[in-house]
Amino acid sequence: MLEALDVQTGEIRWQYRSKYPMMASVLATGGGLVLTGDVEGNALAFDAANGAVLWTFNTGSGHRGSPITYALGGKQYIAVPSGWGGVAARGFSRTFPALADAPGGSKLFVFGLPEE
Repeated sequence: MLEALDVQTGEIRWQYRSKYPMMASVLATGGGLVLTGDVEGNALAFDAANGAVLWTFNTGSGHRGSPITYALGGKQYIAVPSGWGGVAARGFSRTFPALADAPGGSKLFVFGLPEE
C-alpha cells in the first residue's frame, strides 16, 4: 500500500492498494505528483492532493528502485528504473507463487512531463 499522510495532523489523506507489496521508492515532486512503481512492472503517477492515478506505463519488469526527476533545457523529466530479480524476487515468489515467472530486466525509462 502507498499512503499519504498529513504530517501536521497524522491524518491519512489517501491510500493506494496494490495487488502485491510495494518495493520501489516513492518520489514526490513540487508540481504535485507522486511517482513509484509496482512489482508487476507498472510505473505509476498519482495526484499528490487526492491520490488519483494520473498515469500508468508497464515497463515489462517489476520496480524496486527509486524514480528520480531532473530538468534539461527547461523541461522536466522522470527517470524510472525497472528490473525485477535477485534475492527480493526469489523471496517474493515463495510468498506469492504467481510472481515466480515474473520477467526480469534491467532498464531505465525516461518520460518527459507535459509543459504547462
